[in-house]
Amino acid sequence: MKACQVAKVKRCVVTSSGLSVLMVSEASRPASGLFTEAIWSEPDRPEGIDTYSKSKVLAERAAWKFVEDLPADEKFELVTVLPAFVMGPPLMHGAGTSIGFLQALMTGKMPTISSDCAPHCDVRAAAEAHLLAIKNSAAAGRRFMVVEGTPSMQDRAAPIIAKYKAQGWPITDQMQPVDAAKYVPKFDNSASKELGLGDYMSLEQTMHDMAEKMIELGMVVKPAQ
Repeated sequence: MKACQVAKVKRCVVTSSGLSVLMVSEASRPASGLFTEAIWSEPDRPEGIDTYSKSKVLAERAAWKFVEDLPADEKFELVTVLPAFVMGPPLMHGAGTSIGFLQALMTGKMPTISSDCAPHCDVRAAAEAHLLAIKNSAAAGRRFMVVEGTPSMQDRAAPIIAKYKAQGWPITDQMQPVDAAKYVPKFDNSASKELGLGDYMSLEQTMHDMAEKMIELGMVVKPAQ
C-alpha cells in the first residue's frame, strides 16, 4: 500500500478473503439468509474467531483505512477481492490446504471425509476477478466476493471418487455423518457477475481439472499396486 502511494498508482487490487465477510456472530447473521459484501466479519465476536480468519478481516480493514487516511492529493483507488475456499488446477508445485486435501483424498491418507461445508470458488475465477478489478472502472472503491456456492468437503470429493476410484487410486470414500442442523451460509455473488465473471464453473469441472493437473505435475502419485 505504501509502495502504491509512493509510485502514485491509479488503483490497487488487494486479495482479501471471504472470511472477512463470513465470520460474524450468530446474532449478526443476515436476516435475508445471504451474505453480501456489505457485511464485515467481527474479529471480537462472542463465539471467538480463529487467528487466520481474524488476520484476514484486520488486514482488509487496514487497507481501507490506509486509503481513507491519505491526503487528498495522494489517494488512489482501492478494490478488494474476496475469494472463497479455492480449488482448481495449480500452476506449480506447492503446499496448502486445498492441495493437501486432494493429496490425502487420492492416496487414501484421509481416514474419513468431513461433512463440513465451506464456500467454494475455482482458482481461475479468483484470478480473473483480480484482472477485472483492474480493468473495470466501476470496480473502484468496492469489495467483490468470488464464491460459487457452499458445498461440503464430501461434495468436493464426490467427483474424484466417481472418476478415479475405478482407475485404481486408493481413494478415501468413508464419509463422516452429516449434521443436518449445522448452519450452512449462503452468498450473493451478483456483484462478481456485475464485475464481469459471468457463469461460474461447475464443482465437478474444478475438481477434475485440479486432479488432472496435480497428476501431471507429479504432486499426487498413484501408489504401486
